[in-house]
Amino acid sequence: MNILIAHQPIAEATADIIIVPAQKNLDFTQIFSKEVSARIVASMKKAVFTGEWGRAELFIAPQGVNAPLIAVLGIGKEADDEDKYFEGLRRALAIVLMDARVHMVSRIAILAPSVSDVSPIVESLMLTNYWFTEHSKAMAQDAHMRSLKEAVIHVSGEKEAALAKKEVKKTHSILRGVELTRHLVNQPASHMSPNVLVQEAKKIAKTSKNISITVLNRKQAQVQKWFGFLAVARGSKEEPYVIHLKYRPKKKPKKTLVLIGKGITFDSGGLSLKPSIHMENMKIDMAGGATVLGLFSLLPILAPDIAIHGIIAACENMPSGDAYRPGDVVDTMSGKKIEVLNTDAEGRVTLADALTYAQTLKPDAIIDLATLTGACVVALGETYAGLFGNSQSLNTLIKESAKKTGEGVVEFPLPEEYRSTVQSMIGDVRNTSAMKTGGAITAALFLQEFIEKNKVGEAVPWAHMDIAGPVYAEMPLIPYWQFGATGYGVRTLVNVVEEFGK
Repeated sequence: MNILIAHQPIAEATADIIIVPAQKNLDFTQIFSKEVSARIVASMKKAVFTGEWGRAELFIAPQGVNAPLIAVLGIGKEADDEDKYFEGLRRALAIVLMDARVHMVSRIAILAPSVSDVSPIVESLMLTNYWFTEHSKAMAQDAHMRSLKEAVIHVSGEKEAALAKKEVKKTHSILRGVELTRHLVNQPASHMSPNVLVQEAKKIAKTSKNISITVLNRKQAQVQKWFGFLAVARGSKEEPYVIHLKYRPKKKPKKTLVLIGKGITFDSGGLSLKPSIHMENMKIDMAGGATVLGLFSLLPILAPDIAIHGIIAACENMPSGDAYRPGDVVDTMSGKKIEVLNTDAEGRVTLADALTYAQTLKPDAIIDLATLTGACVVALGETYAGLFGNSQSLNTLIKESAKKTGEGVVEFPLPEEYRSTVQSMIGDVRNTSAMKTGGAITAALFLQEFIEKNKVGEAVPWAHMDIAGPVYAEMPLIPYWQFGATGYGVRTLVNVVEEFGK
């Protein structure tokens, strides 16, 4: 899709659909003639539409508009906060874009009331215009016929146009990282193995002199004591790999941030086999790792002045004669022993080693992203991630970063009284809680057991994001999501990275 900027009045634009945000007083005379404005308002009244937040309507354009169709985007009547306004703009535009597919629209013109509106408009355009067609001829044909070919964003003047072009360039680049994550998560396990993640990471490392990569195979990981991770990997014939991407700025880094992504390329549950209905989409269990890769693909463009490490322990969780068993006690890099009560709680076992390794890098903060628990989906549904951590300032940074993107996140507590439920009578910790409720919280408490304190009782700031709900949409609840991978988390991490060094 070609995204252009124009500074002539949108009333002079020629397109298949002309799209304008609803005015708070439902008066469009600053955009169109009085007659055209009156007809637009009449159509809105007929649809019982008063410009409500996140809603949109598509009408046959009245005479005097250089397009067969006109769309009005609901931005809300009241002066809501800016982030909510932008999210309403994204959603309302996406509704129109999905309608445009039905009409096989190829060219649209959109009015951006201000330059700050350009970025959310571009986000909505690219998120909605995404297609995953690699394995479907019918889908590829549909994409060819129905994809939007050109979008022209109209701003108020030449100065605004110059600024808007910069916004388009940056946002377009960021959304390419989101698309990479979506593509990786959408791939079936037959086309997504630990080695595929390795090859993708190597491609990213080649894009910049500031990015380097280290990859450990099974034997090398054994030498470095990734014992928990390797226990999970035992059941699969696929070679497991530890991927460590490193970004260093040209100047001395102000801070160091470690990002960990869960990288289970297929999760059968192991010997604690999942019911088939819960196994169908377990190709998505590497979404945390894919999110880290999506972010790393953007670092040459973002050029942050902090050091960033990306760690992905990639393997499959499969049943076999060599698979780890319920009741086993496995060693970890930290020296703590995990009593395995359920082999389907494997992600936290791999993350235990990743967290221990991350702390050897002496970071200023660690963030892990994982499709960790169904309990989090039960608690929050499919559009919000759960956030846990030991640092309120880090949690606040993540929440504020997510709010800017419209990506939902809810902070959970880590109650000290629940900690005993992940203590083991056989080993040091157990990989499932003795308490049958609060599964997302007790999983996070398990992870916290591997965040070590120093001699004065301080631990590195750490945050855990349980992204099981929003990374994949079987029933897209947000208009700019499509069926399948959403790319959740990449844009939030971009904001985190940009703010972390300040």
